[in-house]
Amino acid sequence: MPKRSGRELSLALLLALGIAAQAAADQALHLATLPIPKAAEFHGLSGIDLSPDGERFIAISDRGWFLTGRIAREDGRPVAFDPDRTRIHMLNMQGHRTRNHERDAEGLAVAPDGRIFVSFEVYHRVRVWRDIKGSAAWMPDLPDVDQLRPNAGIEALALGPDGALYALPEELVDVEGVPVYRFPLPPTRIRADGSRAGHYVRSQWSRAFSLPVRGRFKPVGADFGPDGLFYLLERDFVPPIGFRSRVRRFEFGPDGPRDETVLLETPVGLHGNLEGISVWQDDAGAIRLTMVTDDNGLALQRNEIVEYRIVSAPEEG
Repeated sequence: MPKRSGRELSLALLLALGIAAQAAADQALHLATLPIPKAAEFHGLSGIDLSPDGERFIAISDRGWFLTGRIAREDGRPVAFDPDRTRIHMLNMQGHRTRNHERDAEGLAVAPDGRIFVSFEVYHRVRVWRDIKGSAAWMPDLPDVDQLRPNAGIEALALGPDGALYALPEELVDVEGVPVYRFPLPPTRIRADGSRAGHYVRSQWSRAFSLPVRGRFKPVGADFGPDGLFYLLERDFVPPIGFRSRVRRFEFGPDGPRDETVLLETPVGLHGNLEGISVWQDDAGAIRLTMVTDDNGLALQRNEIVEYRIVSAPEEG
């Protein structure tokens, strides 16, 4: 074997390490696209949250209702969309069905204790339900609401492992990037009758940090995975062809976001208008991204569940 200089060995080692790092990079592998029937109760699905086993779901519609049900699976892949019997109309704080300007639900986050947080456009706000058949409870106003356009409000909402809500607007961007608002959830109070109550007035929203802007993509959905990492679903509309989607992953630390990774970036038209994302872990320990499209109630747009698994490149499908 010919002798090699120390410099050559160092370069070879660096190259090998670089190749190994590239091979270990995470990416999203497409598992399935599951059509959802075209029906009025499935119009405008803009957020979704799955149970830890990936079967039960709760979804929201920008028409102002909740939808629950089950995603049937075979060998881990989604094969059937099985909603419960009826949609459940959202009730406002007065116990009435949300009015037209109150209905544009966009972001969804579900707490381990069952509380359901929803962000809305047009009348920009976040509300919380302990029972989806009951009335909404008030939460403090978000920052910068006076700068949000009616159809470009808080699209992405997620509950972090630190017990705080994180919210991102669709279009409000400044020199620092995409603002990330944070709301630390106060401890739950137990009433004399045993019911639970939250004192949300004791906390306030603040701008925690910003995420870097990359191209034309805009935030539309978010979730924290069981790994504690933050997954951001983004969308770009390319008229008149269709949509393309991207998922970026971050670690949120005391100094802000780090370790940005692009897991998925689709070509135009591969999927419909993906707006909601739920991140969970399958029986094999792999992270799954389950996403739902908003068909805007239009016949030409698709209703579908789209699912990916996070793998280390270069695994083949």
